[in-house]
Amino acid sequence: MKKALPVVLAACVILAQPALAQTAPSNNTQTAPSNNAQTTNTKQPSADADLHARFVAAEAAMQAFPADKMVDQMLDKLAQNPQTHLSTGDVADLKASIDIKALNKSMLSAMVKTFTVQELKAMGDFYGSATGQSILQKMPVYMSLVMPPVQQQVIQSLTALMKKRQQQGAGSSGSIALPQH
Repeated sequence: MKKALPVVLAACVILAQPALAQTAPSNNTQTAPSNNAQTTNTKQPSADADLHARFVAAEAAMQAFPADKMVDQMLDKLAQNPQTHLSTGDVADLKASIDIKALNKSMLSAMVKTFTVQELKAMGDFYGSATGQSILQKMPVYMSLVMPPVQQQVIQSLTALMKKRQQQGAGSSGSIALPQH
């Protein structure tokens, strides 16, 4: 398990990216700031109303793909990969160690900061539909097919850039360090 941990963590980050915005809200009581604050800024109530509307829309959008379901699906796919060497017990330990409430809170915050109310509503409508659910189910397979060539291209480009900088005599401030495999 210790040898597989870096692979597992990298795979989790890569596989989770397309689904991060489609998770269930936590049972916490986090809500948008209240409009009750008195202010002399005439734009503040409008901003508070927009923030509240984005929170409401984000919570609705997150119900299309609950975080615990996303984590379960991601870890099950990782366990099927022979390179991760994950046992059933490893998968169970990983699932138990993930703080779903914290994940939900982070995702809700990121959605509110990133998307407009209209985008959040469209996201909820789409990912709540049969087609959207089908895409969510297929996304880990798609990502596992697409990420290796993407990573290969990035590594090739970084290697070429490093060689170019070495040839130009760039100092240590211009160097790029690649991870050791």
